[in-house]
Amino acid sequence: MPMKIDAIRFSAGSEQGPLRTSLHVADIPALKEQEAEQLPLVYVVANQVVPRIGELGGAVRPPARKNPHKGLARLVLRKEGIPVVKGSYRAAGQLRRSVNTLLRNADEADDRNLFIIGAAHSVFEELWGQAIEPPTPRAAATSGASDRSSQRPRLLALLDDHEAPPELQKSYVGSAPCVHLVHLLILRAGKHNDPVLIQGDTGTGKEIVAREIHNHSSRKAMPFIPVNCGAIPGELLESELFGHEKGAFTGAVYAKTGLWKTADRGTLFLDEIADLPFSQQVKVLRAIETGEIRPVGSTAIGHAHPRIIAATNRDLYAMVQAGQFREDLYYRLRTFQIATPPLRDHPEDIPLLAEHFWRSITKHNTASLPRAIRQRLRDYPWPGNARQLRTVLASMHSLFGVHRLDCERLEEAYQSLNRTSSVTSGPLAAPARGTSARLHRTECLRHLKRADEVLRAFEVAVRPIVGREASPEAVGPAREQLRHHLDELDMLCLRPLLFFSATTFEAVRELKAELNAFLDVAGPPIAEAKKLWRKQLASRFKQVHARTATEVHRLLQGL
Repeated sequence: MPMKIDAIRFSAGSEQGPLRTSLHVADIPALKEQEAEQLPLVYVVANQVVPRIGELGGAVRPPARKNPHKGLARLVLRKEGIPVVKGSYRAAGQLRRSVNTLLRNADEADDRNLFIIGAAHSVFEELWGQAIEPPTPRAAATSGASDRSSQRPRLLALLDDHEAPPELQKSYVGSAPCVHLVHLLILRAGKHNDPVLIQGDTGTGKEIVAREIHNHSSRKAMPFIPVNCGAIPGELLESELFGHEKGAFTGAVYAKTGLWKTADRGTLFLDEIADLPFSQQVKVLRAIETGEIRPVGSTAIGHAHPRIIAATNRDLYAMVQAGQFREDLYYRLRTFQIATPPLRDHPEDIPLLAEHFWRSITKHNTASLPRAIRQRLRDYPWPGNARQLRTVLASMHSLFGVHRLDCERLEEAYQSLNRTSSVTSGPLAAPARGTSARLHRTECLRHLKRADEVLRAFEVAVRPIVGREASPEAVGPAREQLRHHLDELDMLCLRPLLFFSATTFEAVRELKAELNAFLDVAGPPIAEAKKLWRKQLASRFKQVHARTATEVHRLLQGL
């Protein structure tokens, strides 16, 4: 399967400076011929992909390691094939000067070659922020996640940079530039009382960010009240937020103060804000703007002024465009915005996070994981991000304790969370009656609605490959989107009990395996992928999607 990577392109005599681009690793051996008129040429990549490039063989030389005391030109000039270097640069400026010197020396020596130079992730990110987009309209339309990640270094460069307090670094762990940016934004948000919108993938620490904003604000002595908008049935949400009078509805045997009032002068954290029913959104907007609240069953208007922080792992702007979320509420919430980065954007922080979680799990401040395990953790995909990482480590601790840990035991803990339930029919094991059953159904509903959304997103993302207007040029960006959706589906399938019935879970799990196989052949060329989709997967996809929608309807009827 082709691996697409971000790269920064330097060319001799260019007045534009370095350009952001992307490469398929498998295409690198052919680059020299494709770029013949531009040679000499340098592509800077992240060090973590250098070993993969070195495995290509043929026209690509085995990777060499840069000696910090010797010039780059001495290592790569006048070599057969495409030289590949794992760099040891400590700053983007140092790397940039070294590359420009190499190009100048290569030009003077008439060495018309292509060079691949690696850089540490933090240095690469810094240089990426300094590079510019290629001057084509298509680049802006297809840059996707890489373009989003490039916003972080630019913003970081514009902010007044300073070190975050130790307690904040211990709470929201990481040393990568994207994590440092979150630290700075938390401190900025703490200085004012405007609403904050936190957006990020599941498991990226959105509630931690919300709590730290509260802890670094003038409201830190007042309550921090979290509420999950997706876990409370729609008909009860207004009562939970704004309270109710005695007798306001069946079961209201006493008056209740709502969470909005409880959080007055403190912080109200509206988690999963995308799940807020449309009918309640206008009431939330009015409470934010005016501070006026009216309990259910009351004619009296009260006042409360909590600081509002909202969070979601969904694309709120897309929901606004689809008419599923109020535009006025969206813009009111995003007065100040923070994006929590997924682990794939800062894999160098995985060992640091693992050590942090391990000390918490073992309840021992000096506990440490073996080095081999810390290194192996970087090899795993983490669609569930830091939350999934902690779950795997907790599973390993439960199974094996703290002694004689090795990569084999880590692998067993990781795989144990992927194994399916033995239940084969009917509703999956769940609380049988009362409040527990209702809460379980609510959690299942939320889980299935997310699975349904992921399938819808996959169906849209696959069109550039299998649709009428499919084209080889669109395959790369489409594959990235499809892989992201499948990673999320993988994460959802780690919790089979939340699919409510075993048949639904098995249907989704089997479809997921078929979609992974489809992605393996999804070109270019695209002919085989189109044929597989048309003859086998299209109807199967619709059947499973219909099943999840039916299960959602069943649960709604039962709540």
